Amino acid sequence: MSTTTAEVKPKVETRTLIWDALESLRASAQVATRQRLANVTGLKLVTVDDHLKSMVEDGLLRRPVNGVVEIIDPMPEPRSVSVTLMPGGLSKVEVGDICLELWPQERRLLGSLLQGDASQLSNILAGEQINTLVGQVWGELRQLKRDLGG
Repeated sequence: MSTTTAEVKPKVETRTLIWDALESLRASAQVATRQRLANVTGLKLVTVDDHLKSMVEDGLLRRPVNGVVEIIDPMPEPRSVSVTLMPGGLSKVEVGDICLELWPQERRLLGSLLQGDASQLSNILAGEQINTLVGQVWGELRQLKRDLGG
């Protein structure tokens, strides 16, 4: 059975309706719950849930807590970044088309300000690795208990 344009169009319009409601709620600093979206759009809760699930899978929304969604603002493509150490202590920091000339004291200050971001990324990655490892260990422990009849 082939899908016609007429069958697809309502689904696209419904998704647009929900997206517009999400943007309106965000603009008025209101929490976007699935129930509120159903009330605002006049759609059935199951329809709203299906579209929200699809938008989460597409990377457009995130669920900070159960039943609540937030729009994910897309990040621009990263620009190239380079640091060139020059004779005499000067450094050239280039980000895309922007070039900063920094003296050692300025570079150290910038480094100390950015160190928090680096530490945070390191902690996030370590946490993900630990969670993966703990999940594997728990899975193996459950399997051992089953095998031992406990």
